[in-house]
Amino acid sequence: MDIQFEGWARKHGRLSIASFDLTKTTAGPPGTDFSKEEPLIVLSGDGGVVERITVNCHTNVRLGGDYQAMVTLSKKEIARLYYLTHQMEVDGLIRTLPIAR
Repeated sequence: MDIQFEGWARKHGRLSIASFDLTKTTAGPPGTDFSKEEPLIVLSGDGGVVERITVNCHTNVRLGGDYQAMVTLSKKEIARLYYLTHQMEVDGLIRTLPIAR
C-alpha cells in the first residue's frame, strides 16, 4: 500500500508518506496496539462479521495547502482485504466447490 500526496494547485511532484505490504501486515481486533515500525489492519464489525477495515500506520507529515491524496493497493492486497471481510463466504465456497482450491 502506498499513500502519496501531490499539490493541488502547484505541482512539485508526489510526496510519499507511507509504503508497506498489506499482504504481510498483521490484522487484529479494535484496540490492538501498533508501533511506529509495524502498521496494523484493524477488523471491526458486529457479531463476528467484519464490516470495516482500518489500516493504522505511523508517519510524519507536515503539509500546508491543498493536496490530492492517493492510496494505491496491489491486486494481492485487495484480495487479502476481501478475504478478511468475507472469510466465511470464501471458506464455504472452497468447502462446497473443491475445484475452487
